[in-house]
Amino acid sequence: MLAHAAVSLLFVSTKQAARHGRLQLHASNSPCKRNSVTHRDFSRPKPPTQRSRPGTKRETRTVISTRSAHPRTLSLLNQLITTLGGGVAVVNPLSDLTKGEVCDLALEAGLTGETLCSTVSCSHPPHTRNAQLPFHCGYCYACLVRRAGLWHALRTDSTSYQHDPWQLPSRDSKTEDLLALLLWLSTPLTSKDLISDVQLPSEISPADLLPVQHRAREELSAMLSNALPEGGPYRSGWQPIP
Repeated sequence: MLAHAAVSLLFVSTKQAARHGRLQLHASNSPCKRNSVTHRDFSRPKPPTQRSRPGTKRETRTVISTRSAHPRTLSLLNQLITTLGGGVAVVNPLSDLTKGEVCDLALEAGLTGETLCSTVSCSHPPHTRNAQLPFHCGYCYACLVRRAGLWHALRTDSTSYQHDPWQLPSRDSKTEDLLALLLWLSTPLTSKDLISDVQLPSEISPADLLPVQHRAREELSAMLSNALPEGGPYRSGWQPIP
């Protein structure tokens, strides 16, 4: 998974370099010394496991994620740049912010709520398979985090979603990310959660990343508290822990 993320970043970088006829690193002679990756991939929370559906033999598994902006991915990429003689550093300036806090920044910068709701976050947009369908499935992990971020910033969400997973039967495969999220939010957050699938680089302590994760959990819990139907099966017994 980490290798795939690094390959993806390098592929994009190489493609851009080839397009401009610059396949060699000349960063040491460039006034630009930092390259920002404004991806929310790591700083948003990741439930460490995905719950098995009742009555199935599906094993608990790690939630799939590209981790393209994970600190370890960026650390390895920077090591490669240094080895090749480059003088730039790839950084993620949004790593200390939740999805909702990034939406707040966008509003402060002058973007409207309508603009925020017109963006695309879905991991597998239905629109790419059928132009008559919306851009957001509504049930993948990326869509759930999007919902939480927009609810935090706008207290509304005009995005068109194909499904609301809390309106589906719990045995439906489309509810797997929701069930995993509910389980994760009901479990105390520990530093181990931050290194459950990919280790952090040695210069970063898991404890340093806990505050943003706690705030992100609060955003997710607030969104779900508003969205889950009263008396429904998903709300029954659910007690989120910040």
